[in-house]
Amino acid sequence: MFISKEKERTYQLARFGMSVGIAAAMLLAVYFRAGIYFESNDDRNITEILSGAFGGRPDAHTVYVNYWLSVLLSGLYRITLQIPWYGLMLLLFHMMSYVLILDTVIKLGRSKLKILISIGIVMTLFLQNFYSVAKIQYTSTAIVLAVAGYVYLLCAIYMPGRDSWKFLVFAVFMLLACLLRRDAMLMLQPLGLSAIAGLLLTDKRKNVRDKIRFLLLTLGIVIGCFALGELGTVVGYHNAEWKEYLRYNNARTEMFDYYGKPEYEEVSDILSEYGVSRAEYEAYKGYIILDGNLNTECAEKIAAYAKAKYRFPEIGEVLKTYQQVMLKDGVWDGNRITVASFIVAGILIVIYGQYLYLIPVSLVKVGSFVIWGYLIYKGRMPDRVILPLYFGEAAIYLTVMLVAIVTVEQKSIWKKAGAVFACMILIFMGYQSGRQQYRFLKSQNEGMEQYMQGLVELYDYVDSHPECNYLMDSFSFSYYMGAVLDNRFNGPHNYMVSGTWFSYSPVMKQAMKQYFTDDQNGFYVILYDFGVEALEEILPYLEEKTGTIGVPEEELTVSHGGKYRIYYFDRKLDLQE
Repeated sequence: MFISKEKERTYQLARFGMSVGIAAAMLLAVYFRAGIYFESNDDRNITEILSGAFGGRPDAHTVYVNYWLSVLLSGLYRITLQIPWYGLMLLLFHMMSYVLILDTVIKLGRSKLKILISIGIVMTLFLQNFYSVAKIQYTSTAIVLAVAGYVYLLCAIYMPGRDSWKFLVFAVFMLLACLLRRDAMLMLQPLGLSAIAGLLLTDKRKNVRDKIRFLLLTLGIVIGCFALGELGTVVGYHNAEWKEYLRYNNARTEMFDYYGKPEYEEVSDILSEYGVSRAEYEAYKGYIILDGNLNTECAEKIAAYAKAKYRFPEIGEVLKTYQQVMLKDGVWDGNRITVASFIVAGILIVIYGQYLYLIPVSLVKVGSFVIWGYLIYKGRMPDRVILPLYFGEAAIYLTVMLVAIVTVEQKSIWKKAGAVFACMILIFMGYQSGRQQYRFLKSQNEGMEQYMQGLVELYDYVDSHPECNYLMDSFSFSYYMGAVLDNRFNGPHNYMVSGTWFSYSPVMKQAMKQYFTDDQNGFYVILYDFGVEALEEILPYLEEKTGTIGVPEEELTVSHGGKYRIYYFDRKLDLQE
């Protein structure tokens, strides 16, 4: 049937408007009902680097977000600190992703029934991934971007139009995912590429040459995005100081995130070789990183010891854990939705007689095992990775299913009813999962809002004493995550933090030297009064380092009821280069 260009343009605008409206409604519902906060303090640290809270002025060396993207963000913070640019960017990326997914599946559906099924499926996926919005984070956001890119490209195989435009859209989303978090973008490739390869195998309209070209272009875009990201790293971290910091941070990451921090007795020979005392090492294990006693070479040797000692799981253990992750020990039933999506996709593909589409579904399951097997082997699976991967795998299964059922004309009322029934089951499962997440995250975010108010009061306290120098214990403040649109912590304040993953970087070294100047007489340490753990880490080390005893000066109680102890050291904090 012929459709005029004017009607087609009107339909496109209506489709896009509907997609924007639905996506905006979903995100606004999360924001006003549960709140949107950062999932980890990594994102708060990134905003503090970008806005100049750490280094004194906005800086683009965020380490985990690519330099190209960080340069843009730090430039925006230089214009004004009153706008939460980083948080807005994460929300924009989620908005873009869901608009693209919705616009794509609605275009694929065409008929009213298929459009309703498609929208229902997207809402199910959104509810499954509720955590990644209410507890927003750069890793999970990068996965969502990559998922949106692959959903679009999978559907684009069967859509009319020039391939150049299709690949351009895919490239934009894959590049944004790579710049935001390279490892997260790469993590999704086994799922996406296996689905593309499987759908190309089923496509009877393309010849073998066109199929190979399509697959190679897809792979080329992924490699190109990776290469552009690596170029950004080279440009941003090319000098000797930054190269050494990256080595240092990689060693620290291996210990803190993967293989564990050895006890002092286990690595005392290594530590003594570099003149690192027990007090300094225990402080380091508590994220207290002030200068270069425990240098890059020392950190690398300790990390190598930890890795050699670490017991990686055998293949049988990986398989058993994979079974648990997918069938038993999921997070908020997100695994069950993924498994149900796999089953529903297979059943509807068979019911509609599209048997060849079982090939991409099977290949995606193989890709799933590759991803999960790697994560299980490495031994690190936080919720910010697990839930978006559940979401991504389910999205790709259901996209393959939609392609299969909408590319065939079906008049059987029973088959249509089966598709609607399957969709209703998925929506109900998504509702159950979303409700669980909502109840938990609403309470947690409300508590975090009170917690953050306490941090505001601490900032007001240190800023009201500009004649004093304050060192905030990193462990005491590690639980402050921050709201996505909160700009109260942007820019410099009258304190330095005792350690983060950004410590030992050239920016932090310079900022510490400038803050703790030669004419300084003494300094104050602020730590949370929650037991002896923090006291055993920071105070003994500072007492050893300064040669004096920290004197309790004041106890500060903030609005959430937390108490902070303030100690005074009557000596200069002498920092090494």
